[in-house]
Amino acid sequence: MVGIGHYAFALFVAMLVCIIAIILKLLFANVRGQRKLLDEQESKLLQLYVSVETLMEDFNDQVKLTTAEIREHELRASGYHAAVASMSAFDLPSELKRREQAQAQAQSMPVPESTSSATSSTSVHSRVNTILMRAAEGVSEAEIAQELGITRNEVLLVIGLHK
Repeated sequence: MVGIGHYAFALFVAMLVCIIAIILKLLFANVRGQRKLLDEQESKLLQLYVSVETLMEDFNDQVKLTTAEIREHELRASGYHAAVASMSAFDLPSELKRREQAQAQAQSMPVPESTSSATSSTSVHSRVNTILMRAAEGVSEAEIAQELGITRNEVLLVIGLHK
């Protein structure tokens, strides 16, 4: 015969099983909540990634457009310089002559080979002119950066600022 002790033991085991079931349910509910939170964060990251990709494509399009505009400007400027060269020195106003001389001097300056920071405005102007001319010639940003001893981002910045 089964005594009261066996019933008490069976009741105790049943309570333990219930307690374990409740604990497991709480743990899995917590895991589901964390998984849902991770899925939401992953979704936000994917949206940010798509936004960054879109912005980078827009930036690259702007760089290409700017490069085309610079090339067009260079072509127009070369025609202007030819017309100015054919005029006599007395036909040009003194300010225009001074600007032409300063630009010719800036273009004839050697390209710096190191990344030392140039503090004079003429060397910075010369570097900017060199970057813009090389970009107008169709040289890649990486090649320009390597020639001047600067980073590709600096080249992109100069091209972007002078659109």
